[in-house]
Amino acid sequence: MAGLRNKIYVGSLEAPLFYFENDAVYSVPSMQAVALVGQELSVDSFTPTVADSASSGVPSAPSDIINIPYGTPVWYYNNDNLVGRFYIDHVTRNGANEYELSCVSVIGLLDKMYHGGGLYASTTFGAVLEDILAGEDGLPVIEYDIDPDVASISVTGWLPYDTKRNNLYQLIFANGVNIIKNPDGAPRFTFIHTAPEDSQEIPEADIFYGGSVDYQTRYSRINVIEHTYAYIPGDEPESLYDNTEGEAVTREQIWFSNAPIYVPSITATEGLTVLSATENGAVISGTGKLTGIPYVHSTKTVSMDADNYHGDAKIVNVESCTLVNLLNSNNLCQRLYNFYCSRPNGLIKVIKNSIIFRDQRCGKPYRFLNPFGEQENAFLAELDINASSFNKADCVFYADYDPAGQMGLYNHCQILTGEGTWT
Repeated sequence: MAGLRNKIYVGSLEAPLFYFENDAVYSVPSMQAVALVGQELSVDSFTPTVADSASSGVPSAPSDIINIPYGTPVWYYNNDNLVGRFYIDHVTRNGANEYELSCVSVIGLLDKMYHGGGLYASTTFGAVLEDILAGEDGLPVIEYDIDPDVASISVTGWLPYDTKRNNLYQLIFANGVNIIKNPDGAPRFTFIHTAPEDSQEIPEADIFYGGSVDYQTRYSRINVIEHTYAYIPGDEPESLYDNTEGEAVTREQIWFSNAPIYVPSITATEGLTVLSATENGAVISGTGKLTGIPYVHSTKTVSMDADNYHGDAKIVNVESCTLVNLLNSNNLCQRLYNFYCSRPNGLIKVIKNSIIFRDQRCGKPYRFLNPFGEQENAFLAELDINASSFNKADCVFYADYDPAGQMGLYNHCQILTGEGTWT
C-alpha cells in the first residue's frame, strides 16, 4: 500500500472521530453503480479494513471503533481525489488491531427509514423529494443537490407508506431523473445527457489487458402501466381501523391497508379521535371504529414495439410504479425504448474492462479503447474498486446509448377534480 495515499475520515473532515491513512488501511473495496434509465436504485458499498493505532502499535479499546454509531459519515480519498462519501452500517472486529468498516451510500440509509407517502397533484419534484427526505425534525436526513429543471417537474400520483428508498426510486424512475455524485460526494438529482465536451478520456496506459465486449439481445416491447386514482362520491365507506373491543390508544399512528383513502370521508365513531389524517394513515386516540372511502384505482397499458417484435420476444414490463400516469407514461416508455430497443445493430453493447481508478464517476460518458482495440464512447454504469499497489476498478460500460434527458413532458398542466366548467 506504500505510496497510495489512501485516507479515510470517520465522523467529519474537520474533526474526525477516527482517521486512517496508508499503512493503517489494509484494503479499500468499494462497489458503486448507477442505473442509466433508473432500472433500480442501487446501494453503493465501501468495506475498508483498517488498523487502529498502527503507527504506535498500541491498539485502542475495542469499543472505541466497534461503537461507531450507525449512519456516521465516512470519506474515502485516494491521492487527494474523493472516491466517495459513505455511512457506517456496522463495524466488525477481525483481529486484535484490525477492523472492517461496513459502509453504505445514502441510499442504504434510506432503506431503513420510512416515508408516509400520499397523493400528489401537480406538485413539484423538488417538493415531493423534500417530503420523502424529511426527518422527524423536518430537516433533510441527507445532504443533496437538485438541478433546477429537475426541481420544477410536475408530479402527480400516489406513493404508499414505504421505505424512503422505495418511494425515492418511484419518484426518480417515473420522471427520468438520475442520482450522480457531486465532487464533495453528496448526491445530485439530475438528468443524464450526453455532449461531446462531457466525454472524458481514459488513457490507454490506464486500461488493463483482458476484459470483454458482450452483446445482449435487445428487447422487443415496452409495456408501461398508467395509474389513476379517483374519488367517486356515493361509494360505500370501508373499515380502516377498529379497536372497539380493545384497549384505548394514545396518539397512535396507524396505516391503512386499503389506501389511498379520500381524507374528507374519514369518520370516527364516538370515543375515537382523529388527530391527523392523510390518504395513507392517521394518528388517533381512544377506542372506536374508523371508516373511509378509498379512491378508485384504474390502470391503462401504454406500449411501444420494436421492429422485430413478434409477440414472443423479450418484454420490459413496468407495472407497480404508481407515479406513472397519462402525463408521463409516454415519456417513460420512450426512455426505456431508447435504452432497450433502439440500438443501431439491434444489440445492447456492454463493455467490461479494468482500469486504474482516478476520479471516474458512474453516470458519466468516457472515451477509451475497448479490449479489441476499438474506440468507444460509453457510459460508466458500475465501478468495483480494489486497492493493492494501485487502485484497480472493474468497470461496466454501456455503449451506443444516447440518453435524452428531460423529453416529451408537458409545459403546463392542470388537474381537474369535482364538477364545473374549465376553460
